[in-house]
Amino acid sequence: MTSTLTAGLSGGCIALLGLLGLLAWRDARKELAGRLAAAMCASLAALEVTTGPMGTALPDWAWTPLRIAGSFNVALLWLFCLALLRDGFRLRRFELSGLVLFSLGPLATMHDWPSTSGAGPLVARLVALIGIAPFVAIGHIMWVAISERGGDLVERRQSARLWLVAILATAGLVSVASESLGNASAAAVVRLGLASLPTMAIMCLWLMAIPPGRLRFEAPAAPGRAPAETDVDPRDQALLTALVNAMDAGLYREPGLSIERLAETLKSPTHRLRAVINQGLGHRNFAAFVNGYRLTHAKAALADPGRGRETVLAIAFEAGFAALPTFNRVFKDAEGDTPSGYREKHLQEAAQNRKTPLDS
Repeated sequence: MTSTLTAGLSGGCIALLGLLGLLAWRDARKELAGRLAAAMCASLAALEVTTGPMGTALPDWAWTPLRIAGSFNVALLWLFCLALLRDGFRLRRFELSGLVLFSLGPLATMHDWPSTSGAGPLVARLVALIGIAPFVAIGHIMWVAISERGGDLVERRQSARLWLVAILATAGLVSVASESLGNASAAAVVRLGLASLPTMAIMCLWLMAIPPGRLRFEAPAAPGRAPAETDVDPRDQALLTALVNAMDAGLYREPGLSIERLAETLKSPTHRLRAVINQGLGHRNFAAFVNGYRLTHAKAALADPGRGRETVLAIAFEAGFAALPTFNRVFKDAEGDTPSGYREKHLQEAAQNRKTPLDS
């Protein structure tokens, strides 16, 4: 009975993962998060095929590549969640390093290292240490979801952060509880029935939501429309004006400026200020909103020949950045160049422009 239930739950989980992967690829493959979601679902499906009841019937030539593909599930989950939670997410050196690191643990478990001839206790400890990597990945996702929630201006994504933490925590607890069961089939039923399938069902409901007008075959609204000032509640127009005036007056230069501090300055509830910045100015993240002003200030100072002897650090602090590494990273992400490189290029252009009238 238990084995039949396990097989049914495993098959349902694989089917839902396949459906989710196809939906993500069909509807969101142009976005990095969509491609990562499709890859994650494929990896999770491969893992369930090889570790579930179906795995015992697979020949080695099919089991090995599927098991390797399934080993990337935690790393792909990590990347997918970061892409959901962070605007402008890209695969850079840090993310690619995490992809490798968080895949080592599952890959290492494919072989029974401790029982291998010649493998000493050091190898066993190393394998155990590598095995912690997936838990680090889950912990990092939860930390990012909570720690960056305060600066998130997208109301629905703010709520999704809490849901994500709750789902990951529940899945983790169910997984730990299932490991303590002596019966492997019972453990699989608990893991699939209380964690995997409910999570897949929630994601299916999210991705398969029917937009208004779909059943009347109406064309969807054009994507990518930038929010205009009319998107703000008319009652909040005064707050929008006060916000713009305060930022233009240099409030962004205050170190460590938070949305709570800004709301206090403008004498406004925080939730109203979030809505105004998001809907009225089109920003999805508070840090990006403030850093836009700071970068404009810093670029003007760096391009000013009269300030050519001032250090980049002094200009960064003047613009409101709390640390030089943060300034360098934000600047390069926005401009594709370092502050020093930007300064040198613009000062050379200014010098060339001064010489041109004399040469002619």
